[in-house]
Amino acid sequence: MNAALFRDVASAEGWSDATQIAVLLRYIAQQAPAGAFGAFLAGQRADPADEDAGTDTADAFMRAVMILLADPGLKRNAAFRSHCRHAQGLLTPRDAAERWCRWSLG
Repeated sequence: MNAALFRDVASAEGWSDATQIAVLLRYIAQQAPAGAFGAFLAGQRADPADEDAGTDTADAFMRAVMILLADPGLKRNAAFRSHCRHAQGLLTPRDAAERWCRWSLG
């Protein structure tokens, strides 16, 4: 799939993020074999120590906090992801890590 084409059509149609995701999921569902998507997602899982994984600043911020906490398993913790989402842009990764420690221990 051509990402530029998708962005152009989504922009021209005024699709929201939710609509874009729904369109992509319908596209994926039509692809064969079904297990290929699972394999693709497994390959997309970022190693928290991999500085080049992904370009999303929210993901980079969360990775930086996980590295400081030395706990890559936190990426599967919904409360931790929410904490990082709210802390990004307001706190440094170190401050976010310290607040997470205080909150999770308290």
